[in-house]
Amino acid sequence: PFKISKLVTNIMSFNELAAKAGIVEDVINSQNPSPATLIVKYPTQSVNLGNELTPTETAGKPVVSWDEESDSFYTLIMTDPDAPSRANPIRGEWRHWIVTNIRGNNLESGSTLWEYQGPGPMPDTGLHRYTYLLYKQPSVGPMAMEAPPADEIKPRMKFKVREFAERYGLHLVAGNFMFAQNETTK
Repeated sequence: PFKISKLVTNIMSFNELAAKAGIVEDVINSQNPSPATLIVKYPTQSVNLGNELTPTETAGKPVVSWDEESDSFYTLIMTDPDAPSRANPIRGEWRHWIVTNIRGNNLESGSTLWEYQGPGPMPDTGLHRYTYLLYKQPSVGPMAMEAPPADEIKPRMKFKVREFAERYGLHLVAGNFMFAQNETTK
């Protein structure tokens, strides 16, 4: 599995590390210039461009911050493309969190389309890639965005960040990602 050392994350960009982890191919389009690194902090750990955290450490909603333009609006998305596993992602992407119409850097000002759901990979499915993506919205005011259609049985599955971003003309400005696996299979 792909793992990244702390030293490497200080040198390489989000785009480079996301490409190495297959996120550019599976979740987003390649960006030029590379998006900034989104700051994602849980109570005891921070997401750091490919580090491994546990479902227990990431159970509660994180604090997320970024360098913003105060008059701009943003959309934050957390997704897992590896549902139920990276080898067999037939339910991916799994939508873990979607907040739209965030004014500046005030996450609480946004409209939550999908409440936060922490990582919860099934046993024996290996490491999952959890991506945190921040998009700048094209308008100078809030946009009417709809929650993507949901499957009635598994309402969070088969979401496509790329399609959602294209539909609303969103521009990726920051991102981060981590790995997590079921704690009983470590």
